[in-house]
Amino acid sequence: MFEKTLSDLVKGIRSNKRREAEFVSKCIAEIKDELSSKDKSHSIKATAVLKLAYLQMLGYDMQWASFYIVEVMSSPGFAQKRLGYLGASVSFNDDTEVVLLCTNMFKKDFQSPNPYEVGVAINCLANICTVDLARDLVADVVSLMNSNRAYVRKKAVLVMYKIFLKFPDALRPSFPKLKEKLEDRDSSAISCAVNVICELARKNPSNYLSLAPLFFKLLTVTSNNWMLIKIVKLLGALCPLEPRLGKKLVEPLTNLINTTPAKSLLYEAIHTVSVGMTPHLSIVQLSMEKLKGFVEDEDQNLKYLGLLAMGNFMKVHPRVVAEHKTMILKCLNDEDITIRHRALDLVSGMVSKKNLMDICRILMDHVSTSEGSFRHDLVEKIIEVCSKENYACMTNFEWYIATLCKLARMPGVCNGHHLRQQLMDVIIRVRAVRPYGVKMMVELLRDADMFSQSSRDPTAAEVMYAAAWLVGEFSHFLEEGQHHAVLTALLSARVTSLPEHVQSVYLHNALKVYVSASKSSGGQGISVGEAAGGGGGSSEGDLLSLADTTPAPSVAPQPSEAPSTAPSAAPSAAPSNAGDDLDLLLGSDNLPPKPAEDAAATLVAVEGAGNGGASVPVLNGNAPAELKALYELLTTRLPEFEVSTLLEVQERARVCNQLLVLSVDPASLDQLAALFIDELNPVAPKAQGKVPVPEGLDLDARIHEEQEEEEEEEEEEEEGWGSEEETREAKKAARKKKKAEQEAEWEGSDKFALKPSKKEMKKIHKDAEKERKKRTQDPFYLGAKKGDDEPTVQLLEEEEVKDIPIFQLSDNEDDGKKKKKKDKAAAPDIADLLDVGSDPAPAASSPTAAATSLDAAPAPATDDLDDLFGGAPSPAAAKQKEEEDEEVKPSKEDKKSKKDKKEKEEKKSKDKKKSKKVESDADDDDSEEEERQKKSKKDRKDKKSSKSDKKDSKKDKKEKDGPPPKIKPRTLTGDSLIKATYAAKASMDSPAKVPPVSVVVTVTNVGSYALQPVSINITSSMNVRATLPAQDLQALAPGASADMRMELTVSSVSKPHKVKCQLKYEAVGEGAPAAPVSLQTELLLPCSSFLQPKELPVEEFNSLIANNAVPHQSSAVIEGAEGRSFKQTLQLLSMLLNLKMIHGLDNAASLYAVTVQGHHVAVLAKGKSGNMVSVDMRSSDDALCQQLCNEVSGLPLFIA
Repeated sequence: MFEKTLSDLVKGIRSNKRREAEFVSKCIAEIKDELSSKDKSHSIKATAVLKLAYLQMLGYDMQWASFYIVEVMSSPGFAQKRLGYLGASVSFNDDTEVVLLCTNMFKKDFQSPNPYEVGVAINCLANICTVDLARDLVADVVSLMNSNRAYVRKKAVLVMYKIFLKFPDALRPSFPKLKEKLEDRDSSAISCAVNVICELARKNPSNYLSLAPLFFKLLTVTSNNWMLIKIVKLLGALCPLEPRLGKKLVEPLTNLINTTPAKSLLYEAIHTVSVGMTPHLSIVQLSMEKLKGFVEDEDQNLKYLGLLAMGNFMKVHPRVVAEHKTMILKCLNDEDITIRHRALDLVSGMVSKKNLMDICRILMDHVSTSEGSFRHDLVEKIIEVCSKENYACMTNFEWYIATLCKLARMPGVCNGHHLRQQLMDVIIRVRAVRPYGVKMMVELLRDADMFSQSSRDPTAAEVMYAAAWLVGEFSHFLEEGQHHAVLTALLSARVTSLPEHVQSVYLHNALKVYVSASKSSGGQGISVGEAAGGGGGSSEGDLLSLADTTPAPSVAPQPSEAPSTAPSAAPSAAPSNAGDDLDLLLGSDNLPPKPAEDAAATLVAVEGAGNGGASVPVLNGNAPAELKALYELLTTRLPEFEVSTLLEVQERARVCNQLLVLSVDPASLDQLAALFIDELNPVAPKAQGKVPVPEGLDLDARIHEEQEEEEEEEEEEEEGWGSEEETREAKKAARKKKKAEQEAEWEGSDKFALKPSKKEMKKIHKDAEKERKKRTQDPFYLGAKKGDDEPTVQLLEEEEVKDIPIFQLSDNEDDGKKKKKKDKAAAPDIADLLDVGSDPAPAASSPTAAATSLDAAPAPATDDLDDLFGGAPSPAAAKQKEEEDEEVKPSKEDKKSKKDKKEKEEKKSKDKKKSKKVESDADDDDSEEEERQKKSKKDRKDKKSSKSDKKDSKKDKKEKDGPPPKIKPRTLTGDSLIKATYAAKASMDSPAKVPPVSVVVTVTNVGSYALQPVSINITSSMNVRATLPAQDLQALAPGASADMRMELTVSSVSKPHKVKCQLKYEAVGEGAPAAPVSLQTELLLPCSSFLQPKELPVEEFNSLIANNAVPHQSSAVIEGAEGRSFKQTLQLLSMLLNLKMIHGLDNAASLYAVTVQGHHVAVLAKGKSGNMVSVDMRSSDDALCQQLCNEVSGLPLFIA
């Protein structure tokens, strides 16, 4: 009697905006009572379903009411049945289980004499159609297409499209019936059939080419504009498949274009002409005239569509579009940026040799007045139209270079990379334009505004890169007396503000300019003079000999020294016959002739300023004044770059300086110039791929054999083998064993690992078989499988089994491996890690694994891992740990003699033998050999104990003393008075089928006023809704903090969700804000907040991986931090993703969690060098796996 109606529900929600979640929860409880009560009538239940449909549209889930909706759908009354179908259409999906119960209900309603009941059922089927429903109901729907009522026929035709999507096999048998509807007596049924076929033809139009006559007939007889739009679209898709169809359509489409007043139909007709009727010039010109009216219209939408359609005609008839060039260029001034972009796209098709400069001039004017991304697009378009088809429209390259330089000087143009590429491409490839290009590049180098622009825009520096490179490469085009100005620009102090690679090019090309100046100065180079007026004959030096004999610049000789001592005392004197070596290096055929010796200058050493007190060579004598000035400029400026913090700049400056010092005589200078004498020719990008590989050269073969690690060699030397032959055999056995272990690791790795070749695999299996046969004779190996012809081992009694000695294996005892090498061992793969603790596989299935299973046994967990993973270690592991600690523990008697240590160890071993009373059937020789090996291992451990224990103690102390890792809470919002952070985790104790996400918001009063009250309101959506709102804080004192807890339910866990929320508070106190403060923000729910850590046995975890329950895989790397161990990183990973430890080793661990919706998440963490940790993640949901890996990559950002 007192049930709420839909109107009451809407009014209640509007009046309880602050308590919406609470009010809705109360209403849902009332709706549940209404639906579950057996005393309620069908109308009351139908009203309850109607209210649920409204709540579903607000974002509240109503999947729990699916069965009740089916019950209302089966109501006898049409009004109730309609509401039931409405609720199903809104809430049912492919995963709804009760959909299968609707099949018979649909069949029954399809046979109803009431056409409206049939129509309601068809509408619902179109919304909730599944594969099963489509397969079971297709025959019934096809029969409805023959109904006497047009209302039913048209709905049956439309629902066939949804059935075809879910069940494509129904298309072929039912298509004849669908084709018949194109000739139906009712126009609405024909329109529905045209719509269905038009949608089907989008994927493969060729299948419907046989229907072209029917559609052509409909095009000429129908007057329904919406049907004509569909027909014209379909015919446009069929025209490219049948050229004769386009010719047939010219007349009807011409009439349609000239007569129709509907803009939508006109545009579709023009679009059909642009797609399949371009060979017919008459209708193309008519379409362009109509598009001109579109572009000139004031409606921005029509203008955009007109430009878009012109782009289709531009591909086939560019001249027809070019007739409207003025109108298109006028659109570049439009306020709408999308229209400007469409007009700019048309520009490239209108360019020719005659109008290229005019169009570029117009575009340049727009560049100076435009802003933002459109300016960059204009510059790109200018470069595109000028370089189109390998500069086919370009007639004046000097104009193009000037245009590029003008663009480079414009502020705000961030297209430096393209400008650099064009400048270098044109000047290198066009020989005639090189002098002008060098002239323009010199102006760019000397332009002060370009340097200031380069400091603001990094891309502008790329233009300076091109200018410096071109001036240096073609420096012979520099005018007389211009070298000094260019060199000054290349070595100015402002160059240091440019990027590293640009500075390097500046220095390199400064040397080229200097060499070019020496050649243009009449052939007089720099020479080494005779020593201080001495008459001894000087010799010519070359680069190589000077480089070998001349160290750092030496101290200048004193004036009082005798001239006769200068040749022997001056360290800069060049050796005789020094030019021959460089001739052999560079070849003497193409070198210029050596200048005469009488042109030599004298090199003296003086104290160089700015060079740290080192001597700097200077020129005098017959060297030209301009060359002296250039040389002095280089020696003065280069030291500034030698002390640069940029490595490449520093290296390039030092090389230039050394070449400058070495090439001081004419011969060396000319040979240095020969390095740059070869002409630079353009090379195709794929030229290297066309070079044939020389015969007999294998590019995949290793250059040298893989060297063994130095640590292994040291250990083998310490073992002290008897003879050379024994040492060689031992090394060979160690290499074979290591290779077998590597192959065993590969067999347990994932599919992305490098696969050995067939030859290598054959050798692996052969070696493994030999090892297996060898182990069958080993009484201590119990995993081998005996052959039929081999003697069987008799089973021991229970008492005898207890007396068998237990030999403890560990990484420290196995061949005396060092701890450093143990850290370098490869971390186990996820497949290897999951097999720990399981029964060993049969030897026949994997020979390599069987042969190495004993050697590759994992080391027992340490105390740190026991603390991390939980649980007490086993007694055997504890006993083994005590024995290892006794052996490795540093003693105060480390300074005692080696002999005392050996006696102590022998005494301890004798006591152990007496206490254990071991009875063994092994031969005496075997036991002696075993004792000898144990003794040698202990001796080696004694040597290493002091060093290794010091390192271990430091490492352990560092790990133990370090603070425990913590995860920072996420920031929600805040201002000068309040700060709010939050943490989100999946609720562990919720009885709901889909557990909610518990969000705890910590609110802190950071101001000086008391806050009351403080509330948080969550805005629910389709993806996230609040099931438990946060309780308001009545008061919050200054400096105090309080937690506010709420619960949210999400619809999907494969992606993070953002929830809009509002934090409200009111400050109380003198000087406090008068009005309440409201902070709008968004609360982010990462995918990790949907995970629940779950305890899982190792066997179940193994089967989870083996059964492909987590097929999707992704990986990430956690960057290491100094001082953070693998254990701490693992704790951070567990806290961030809410993971549970399943199993762990020294540098690897497996973890597991399950989402609130039941998705599995398996994680393998591996420790790597540099404190880095690689995380391999597998999940049953691909998107979830990717999102979690993204969170893992950002782990360092959340560390407190």
